[in-house]
Amino acid sequence: MSGIFIWHSSIPSSSPYLDIQIFYPELADVTKAPRFKLYECADDPDSAIIHFFGGPPYEDVAFKIKNDEWDIDRGHGYRNQFQNGILQVWFNYKRRG
Repeated sequence: MSGIFIWHSSIPSSSPYLDIQIFYPELADVTKAPRFKLYECADDPDSAIIHFFGGPPYEDVAFKIKNDEWDIDRGHGYRNQFQNGILQVWFNYKRRG
C-alpha cells in the first residue's frame, strides 16, 4: 500500500454505519469500475484500512475505519455501486449483543 494517502481522522469510530462517496468524473477507462479492498491495520487492531483503486487519472485513496463486522444481509443497508462517475460504498456495522 505504499504511495497512497491514508486519511486517519475522517470517520468516527463510534459511527454505526459507513457511507463513502468518491467522485471519478474523468476516468480514463469508464468500462472498469473503481474498486476497494480491506486491510488489517498493523498498528491498531481496532481499526482497518479501506483502500480505493479508481484508475487513471486518479490516485488511490484509503481511510482508516473501525475494524468491525459489516452487516451485508439483504435489506440491511449494504450498497457498493458505481454510477454516473460516483463510487458509493455504504453499510451498517453488525450490532453487538
